[in-house]
Amino acid sequence: MHMKRYYKLIFLLVFSFSLFVNQTVGQIPQDVINAAIHATVQINIFQKDANGEYQYIGNGSGSILNPAGLILTNYHVALDYESRKAWDLLVIGYTKFTDQAPQPVCYAEYVYGDPNLDLALLECYDKDGNPVPENFFPYYYELGNSDRLQLGQNIYIIGYPGIGEGLITFTSGRVSAFTQQRAWISTDATVAGGNSGGAALDDSGYLIGVPTEIGGMFARVGSDGKIVTANLNHIRPINFATGMVYTYIHEMERQSKQAQVQQPTQPQQPAQKESEQAVYMGRLVSAETGRGISGATIGVFKPGVKIDQVTETNLEDLLFTTAQTDTNGNFQLEHALTVGRSYSVVIYANGYEFIAMDDGITVKESGRWDLGDIKMVRQKR
Repeated sequence: MHMKRYYKLIFLLVFSFSLFVNQTVGQIPQDVINAAIHATVQINIFQKDANGEYQYIGNGSGSILNPAGLILTNYHVALDYESRKAWDLLVIGYTKFTDQAPQPVCYAEYVYGDPNLDLALLECYDKDGNPVPENFFPYYYELGNSDRLQLGQNIYIIGYPGIGEGLITFTSGRVSAFTQQRAWISTDATVAGGNSGGAALDDSGYLIGVPTEIGGMFARVGSDGKIVTANLNHIRPINFATGMVYTYIHEMERQSKQAQVQQPTQPQQPAQKESEQAVYMGRLVSAETGRGISGATIGVFKPGVKIDQVTETNLEDLLFTTAQTDTNGNFQLEHALTVGRSYSVVIYANGYEFIAMDDGITVKESGRWDLGDIKMVRQKR
């Protein structure tokens, strides 16, 4: 490609990326906040009394992970933490309008969890005990990478804290500290009791943690030698949940395929690799210093598109997804890529050599994939 076309493509790519970004609150786009509100549910807990009548115990929050209603929450929300027994009834409340209380839309039951991590998965069902339709929830979260969080980075909390007349709340703050091995994240963002099991988001709206009020206590020794607890809120990093989530999803897919094979009246269908998705992330760094490059733009074109085909008139139609690096150079593509397809990639960072790769990403397997550090060379003056 001629260099003039490279520079024109740079301008068009950056301009096109701006089309994906709407009005923001701080740094998170407003449309991302709106979607996150609809992907966060209230979990209302009921227990039968001696007369067999349901009594309201309290509530927590949960994050929807797929359209069929797989919900991530805290273990102590899904079950009685001390007895390890499931609650008699969990009712899921869904917010349509932020100035109105969430409305009950379905029920949920505990299906998988880890009390040591205080994490659990719920599945939704209707009043007849049947699973809700596969497209029941129009909004759901994509998992981020909590290992990439840095001190001082923005963090956003969404949930139902039991204040504000039971309405959903959105608060923001920064990453204040980590415990050893990043077992917990501390933030100055407000996390109240009902927020337990809700969503902690990064600037791009990816789910990077689960707020909780159990464990992970931070403390310091005061000048008088006494232990002083810090006024900090705690979040379980999402990477502790990633393995559990994908293990459960893959097991459900395996069981579903096995059930289809066991039905002789229906012809067995070959696996549709094209329907499987992969999420890609990475980090742009300076080849000279190894430091992360902030504010860079990554563009991924539709499968089969070669960079020489991209022009001023067709760029918007050919562009499939984008990403922008955060202050530490980290990025995650906005949309998942399809297994079995190849995608051309362009990368622009102010002051660095432009990168253009035909078929730069070939997706071989579903899941989450880290491209690692991508080195960029400074432009020669």
